[in-house]
Amino acid sequence: MLDHSSLVELDLRFFTADDGARIAYWVAGPEDAPTLMLIHGWAVSKEYWRPLLPKDHPPRYRLIIPDIRGHGDSEQKPPYTTIQAAKDFLALSNHEHVDFVVGHSWGGVIAQRVAALGSFKGAVFASTFAKLSSFPTHLVEWALPFLERMDMETFARLSVRFGYHIAHENVDWLYDVYRSAKRDVVIQSGKDILRYDGRHLLPRIKCPVLVVHGEKDMVVPPAHGKYLWKRIRDADMVIFPDSGHDVVLEAGRTFRRVLYGFIDDVLKYDEAF
Repeated sequence: MLDHSSLVELDLRFFTADDGARIAYWVAGPEDAPTLMLIHGWAVSKEYWRPLLPKDHPPRYRLIIPDIRGHGDSEQKPPYTTIQAAKDFLALSNHEHVDFVVGHSWGGVIAQRVAALGSFKGAVFASTFAKLSSFPTHLVEWALPFLERMDMETFARLSVRFGYHIAHENVDWLYDVYRSAKRDVVIQSGKDILRYDGRHLLPRIKCPVLVVHGEKDMVVPPAHGKYLWKRIRDADMVIFPDSGHDVVLEAGRTFRRVLYGFIDDVLKYDEAF
């Protein structure tokens, strides 16, 4: 079980979106440092990022860690779509002066849209896609009708077991994260994920980008990450050979090192010019 006492302190704040929805987010790290926004994926919450915040390795940068509307502590106010989430987070990024946007899975899709429509120093897209195709699409299409009849405890058990290779001590914690999801939000956002196509936005991403993917990802196969890498003008790619879909948890220390290394390099380049 994740030991929350061993993690850095998190300041819970709220931001009011254009339509009045209250968006919850954590703030951590030095107030005077460059700011990163970390966006979670489908059916989880900002809790997903906790394992990246141990006290013995406190963040060097200021972190903004929001809940997508309808998730975690954010208000349940539809629509629960990629476009709406990106609109919320673009406004939040302006409010909190975000320099880098980071997203995992569906959060990476949202981060792509935010990066394309905003102005940032850099972006990181982990285990994500511009448009679902082939096996991932069929998987979500298959799962949604079952989810409409499934209790959230069963959904949580299946979610943790499929496609994850996380440390044993984190299994119960991740199960609780999934179990706290709201069924209607998960279903509606899942349907949006099936329809969403952000491929046309990739040429509009002008900042440096790092694409991160697990070679053993069965949920979003590496071909999706390679598609982003080839079509974003200033993109590099790192593949974690022993990781599946959940590179953030499966390779936590390595992911943190790669993430901060990318940020360091971008900032050094900016200083040089």
